[in-house]
Amino acid sequence: MGKYNASKISSPGIKDNLWKKNLILRLKSFLSLARFNLSAYRYNRFAVLFMLVITLMAISSAGYFWHQSRINNNQTAVADDNIDKLIARVGTLIMLPSDEKPTIATVSDPEALKDQHFFDNAKRGDKVIIYSNAKKAILYDPMANKIVNVAPINIGNSPVVSPAAK
Repeated sequence: MGKYNASKISSPGIKDNLWKKNLILRLKSFLSLARFNLSAYRYNRFAVLFMLVITLMAISSAGYFWHQSRINNNQTAVADDNIDKLIARVGTLIMLPSDEKPTIATVSDPEALKDQHFFDNAKRGDKVIIYSNAKKAILYDPMANKIVNVAPINIGNSPVVSPAAK
């Protein structure tokens, strides 16, 4: 009983160990083939880093331009809303043409406009509302909510017909 015969002993543990060793070797060889080894190819590191930087720059600039377009759209909407409010306030003081959208200007330097009689009583911040088709200009003071001056305008090469010539 003290001696064991190795040929007669079935040892599943030994076969399992060989199987496990074989599996581990195969997995190691598979992983070494499947792994993207950047240290072996130094130029790949540079290429990957370069592509990453280019991609980040493209994404950030696309985001910047998208944000700027949203801001510009909001500013345009606010400007249109301000024009509509201004026209509504002036419309309570004088009858305005309803078939055209006016051009709005703000007086920033009244001293430079003193040579034109239309701007004699103009102040900084006054609004000039110009209706091209109706040939009418209105100088409006938004602080006092008053119309300062109204005058006919001559745009382009259209001849001016004076009442005395008729």
